[in-house]
Amino acid sequence: PSGRDRWRARADATGGTTSGGARTPVSTAAVTAATPAGSPGGPARWDDPTVASERGYLLDNAQTGAARRVAALAALFDGWTRRHLLDAGLGPGRRVWEVGAGGPALPAWLAGQVGPGGRVLATDIDPRLVADAQVADGPEVRMHDVGVDAAPDGPFDLVHARLVLVHVPDRDRALATMASALAPGGVLVVEEADPALQPRVCLDEHGP
Repeated sequence: PSGRDRWRARADATGGTTSGGARTPVSTAAVTAATPAGSPGGPARWDDPTVASERGYLLDNAQTGAARRVAALAALFDGWTRRHLLDAGLGPGRRVWEVGAGGPALPAWLAGQVGPGGRVLATDIDPRLVADAQVADGPEVRMHDVGVDAAPDGPFDLVHARLVLVHVPDRDRALATMASALAPGGVLVVEEADPALQPRVCLDEHGP
């Protein structure tokens, strides 16, 4: 089986599933895969120490320094992202899916914008860093791979992904999944970097 299959197969009897829209408090036992409870193997544990090595992902959230990297990206980009989302209609009562959330800063801000009458679902292939945002009236947090998994339960008025597609092999599928989760009149906001511009910002012509 693939690394992902082995990841899914590591069910933990103490970890509840968040499928079906139920909000599960976040702990090392509770952030589970957005996979129906009846799926083979059941929900997976994001804190399994063997997961990172099996994925072989360069920017894995299990790495030392990952929290600092994610915080730096938030400091760099959150100002622009907030303006884009407000322009897209973010406000009280909105239902928002934050895809590939990374860290807690943006999901927590989104929850404050939609208020108790709204909903924020923050997903990531490894949500250990997002878990800090799970507070009363805060975002729901789930493990989810937008390039592989079906869309979570919705619909959503706003779906947002930032610096996600560059890491996803099947981008067409990821875009289709995000679009399928939108309510009628909903908005999909995708913010991506252009790696082709990298040489223009490096003093060394061979890159950093």
